[in-house]
Amino acid sequence: MITQLPITVRPAQQETVTSYVRRLAALHAVPYADLWKHLSAPPRYGGTSKRRGIIVAERLAAATGRPLSQLERAMPELRDPAPDWRQLRHLPQRACPNCTARHSGGAVVRLFAHHEFVCTRHGYWIGPPLPTAPDLPPRQLARLVPELVAAQRHHTKLLRHRGWQHVFNAFEVCIAVCIDQRFYEPLEAPLRRCWQQRIDQLIPTRSWFNTSVFLAAFYPEIVNLARLFCTPDWRDIARQALSSADARQVIAAEISRVIGREPRPLLGLPRFDGHPRSGDLGSPGGCPASWRAWGRSDRGRGGRSRLSSRPRSSSCVSGVTARLGRSRRISI
Repeated sequence: MITQLPITVRPAQQETVTSYVRRLAALHAVPYADLWKHLSAPPRYGGTSKRRGIIVAERLAAATGRPLSQLERAMPELRDPAPDWRQLRHLPQRACPNCTARHSGGAVVRLFAHHEFVCTRHGYWIGPPLPTAPDLPPRQLARLVPELVAAQRHHTKLLRHRGWQHVFNAFEVCIAVCIDQRFYEPLEAPLRRCWQQRIDQLIPTRSWFNTSVFLAAFYPEIVNLARLFCTPDWRDIARQALSSADARQVIAAEISRVIGREPRPLLGLPRFDGHPRSGDLGSPGGCPASWRAWGRSDRGRGGRSRLSSRPRSSSCVSGVTARLGRSRRISI
């Protein structure tokens, strides 16, 4: 029988189970590994794997005194049926510290949708985390670049009107276009100077550099351009531009108008098919392989493993890193 813990701890919205259990352990001054073992059950598969146990939702509800339905609403990993994992980033990351200030016990780590880049209330940058350092605390970048908040609102509105799939793919294409233009625009071009000014504000020294913050310097223009690529007419023109010089001229002129660059031919247009690429998002219904599965019950027939076998999704940060690596003229 699971004994209820004395301190009431409320889960944050979209918080990971690992983060919640870690906060519970910190507030009750018990080792995290011991509490995890107390609330989990052995994984239900054969072999001699030494993976840690799977959290049982009913045990967690009994230990915290919170209704199971409330825990499921707050933590996607406990939901049954499972959410559409394709709509979430494969790496959990720290939440806005102001939004989660009332949640004691340590930093809240939560899951974010692909379109969530800025906390519009407090201005913290919550863009895709670095794969090598996903636990970095967010920075309040909107104080330095106020346009980030308006861009986030436009991004969210675009998602409601066009659907997350079109927006996801358009955003990836627009990252490639804007990053390439930054390196090949003339130094005296207004757009190049605007981007460089933002980079200097966000990354004052090389020791502060990371690709997620670098992406923030381009975020307003990327969102504006994504609004173009999400419309059916321009998606068709983008497909034609892969093989038609006339279509390339048309779309280059429109891109110049939207982001304010000087009209000139594009150096290249990334492949654009209007739908998320299967290699990026994996098969439907899968939870990222870096997350654990969560059991639903102590009973054998009630326990469901949600450990995914699908490949990890790519992130915007990976695309930025690849483009930076291919450029010979990197200067920040």
